[in-house]
Amino acid sequence: MKEALRRGDVDYMLGQALAQTEAGADILDVNVGLPEIDEADMMVRTVKALQGVTDAPLQLDSTDHGAGAGLRVYCGKAIVNSVNGESASLETILPLVKKYGAAVVGLTLG
Repeated sequence: MKEALRRGDVDYMLGQALAQTEAGADILDVNVGLPEIDEADMMVRTVKALQGVTDAPLQLDSTDHGAGAGLRVYCGKAIVNSVNGESASLETILPLVKKYGAAVVGLTLG
């Protein structure tokens, strides 16, 4: 997955997603974060591509600006798994969750 992300190979992610849904996955976790890539751009490309091949709900998992970028292009109600109890996370992610009407998973106290 890391090498595919570095190459910008969205087709690899699509193959993984289809394999997971065929194996019974009800939700697809989308985490495209690597320090050396543009996470927001990759999140947008991946979300758009995934929604073109599956109706499975997507859970956007990002500690950076990827979640917001993904929410902007997501068709439907997204799930966000990028929130912990730290104030910086809450201040960044929760306004986006509210703006886009997303659901939140993974709220913990840090």
